[in-house]
Amino acid sequence: MGGAVFLVRPLTIVGTIALARLLDPADFGQVALAMVLLGTSYMFVGLGMTSAVVHSNEDRHQVAFQAFVVTFLSGIVLFALFYAAAPWIVVQLGDVDLELFRALVPLVLLTGLMIVPDALLQKSLRFGRVSIAKIVSESSYFIVAIILALMGFGVWSLVYGRLASALVDLVLTWWFVPGWIWLKPLPWNWPLFRDLMSYGLRSTGAGIITYFHTHWDDWFVGRRFGSQSLGYYSKAYDLSNSTLSRLTSNVIGSVFFPAYAKIREDTERMRRVYLRSLQVVMLVMTPLALGLLVLAAEAIEVLLGAKWLPMTETLQVYCIMALMLPVSRNAVPVFQAAGRPQYNIYAGLLLSAVMVPMVFLLAPYGIVGVAAAVVTAHTVGALTNVYLLTRILPDTIRPTASMSALYLLLGGAMVLAVSLAKPVVGRAFGSTASIPALIILILVGAVVYCGLALLTQRELVMELVDLLRTVLQRGDRSSASVVKEVAG
Repeated sequence: MGGAVFLVRPLTIVGTIALARLLDPADFGQVALAMVLLGTSYMFVGLGMTSAVVHSNEDRHQVAFQAFVVTFLSGIVLFALFYAAAPWIVVQLGDVDLELFRALVPLVLLTGLMIVPDALLQKSLRFGRVSIAKIVSESSYFIVAIILALMGFGVWSLVYGRLASALVDLVLTWWFVPGWIWLKPLPWNWPLFRDLMSYGLRSTGAGIITYFHTHWDDWFVGRRFGSQSLGYYSKAYDLSNSTLSRLTSNVIGSVFFPAYAKIREDTERMRRVYLRSLQVVMLVMTPLALGLLVLAAEAIEVLLGAKWLPMTETLQVYCIMALMLPVSRNAVPVFQAAGRPQYNIYAGLLLSAVMVPMVFLLAPYGIVGVAAAVVTAHTVGALTNVYLLTRILPDTIRPTASMSALYLLLGGAMVLAVSLAKPVVGRAFGSTASIPALIILILVGAVVYCGLALLTQRELVMELVDLLRTVLQRGDRSSASVVKEVAG
């Protein structure tokens, strides 16, 4: 799964660069505003069935059938509501075209059809197949969007790209789960249905709150500053936090939730796995976040073009948040596996309570102020998750703090080295905003960080290298065996 994330990310960056040069920031802003609401479809259609299916120990066929009935019916209802209420919705969202919004509404139906087979893949630890579906669907988005953008479709290239991606993801997910047991009717089991809905609705509550504090600021920026500013704002978040979000949700969430669920009676084993996974994510994400922070202006001008430079400071602020999210999000699968998804609700409510007033308070400073407010709120949320985690896995605060301090020191040394190299490289190439200069500065940071990581974290680095070698040499081994080895 990690390989899939880091394989998709360069593709995403290249595709984003191409689309950013072909389209205007306002085009991205319009689609981002429409997705503020449509993105909730996964939660309202799914009603927490993904988590419920993975968590349940009941008969697989019975669980799949009943969960699919729930997601299929809720998908139809939500599709009809969104389509009928579209004229009112676009007014509330702001600068969104009615036809564009309605064209994206079928994403709700496609989501409802995919949730249960996707959950079954996760439950059986078939992460190779999950990875293939995500890689191909992500590729489909950029291929369709770029071709249509070159043909002059404008903002509609992004719309058709999203629809194509969702359809490809659905087809592949169904293909990878033979038998289609969720379509084969069984006598209705009301006690099982109540258990699924009880767990699922608690997960949905946490998901709704998470979605609110993740996207409410997008709506606020679009309404307050317009679609062009939202284009800058959303792209800054995407470039800084999208890789981390995919790593934590696709890898930590998808892989470790079912793994934790299988060992949830062994608290000490769960604690070891949690701390190791946090260590790995922080090792990888710290140089990415701090490297982008110190090279933000150069990277934007070289890769996206000068028209995107107004988002530089916003991007730098969001790079700070990328340092904290691993601590917060790594706790989520532990809460779910331990049967306490309500802990996500508690942390989310506190985060939202801090974010909303902070956004209004800092809004006079523009999108940079909004970003600063969001980062402050997520800091509070991360600390809350660390505290709640101790109720399930005792003695995790001290090692978490020690890890964070160590990687900040390593990253700080890297930032210092790149900052000192900038004037030298700038004089050599006439400017730091050129491809050769940017490559050299990236290499300077990589050499410093990797060297320090080998000196201070040699055991972890070599363990990861050995694990990667094992996976590559024994590619026929199932994902289940790999997860079992890591967890052990």
